[in-house]
Amino acid sequence: MRTSTGLYAVIAALLSLLLVSPAFGQSRGNTELQAARAEAETVLDLGRLLGFVYRMTTEFEALELSDSQVREMLEILRQIRGTARLDGPTAEGYMTRIEDRILTAGQLIHTDRLWIQSERDRGNDGSGTGVAQQRGASRGAGDERTGEGSGTSSEHQSERTADAGELAVFAAGGDFNPLLDTSRPQGQSFEALYTYLDDRIKGR
Repeated sequence: MRTSTGLYAVIAALLSLLLVSPAFGQSRGNTELQAARAEAETVLDLGRLLGFVYRMTTEFEALELSDSQVREMLEILRQIRGTARLDGPTAEGYMTRIEDRILTAGQLIHTDRLWIQSERDRGNDGSGTGVAQQRGASRGAGDERTGEGSGTSSEHQSERTADAGELAVFAAGGDFNPLLDTSRPQGQSFEALYTYLDDRIKGR
């Protein structure tokens, strides 16, 4: 009788593991996707920052990038161009370098204002989320409107998110660099800024 009882206990334990394992696997998969989504948003935020830099330097002569700034920015963009998998920490490092070491105080204030306006517009259509909403505001860039629209709701959404297939590949360790995808707003901004900087270096 004791042996039978012990056998039943083992069988019950095995059944419990079989029932729990799928749920555990699903939970782990969801966690990995959430982490990948957060990293993807940081990468896309880098693309947005580069877009703001491009608009600033081409639309406001007083805030135009200097020759030394052009060289530093072009170095970063060339590194991004050669990166198949651009992860969150790397993207955050580039943003920190641009904001803390390359842009002047006046340029940083202007890009922060563009960021705040973009987040306000995105918030109006429900697409603004997360840490990015606080990025410009945290430095006290002010609340002035730039007078420049930030696009439609669908454009805002594509600025913020990667699709499920991209996230699955990214979470699994695959390639991910949306800044090279010119079908995205960030990819278009990246290419425009790269062309501008390259022309400046070549004296065109």
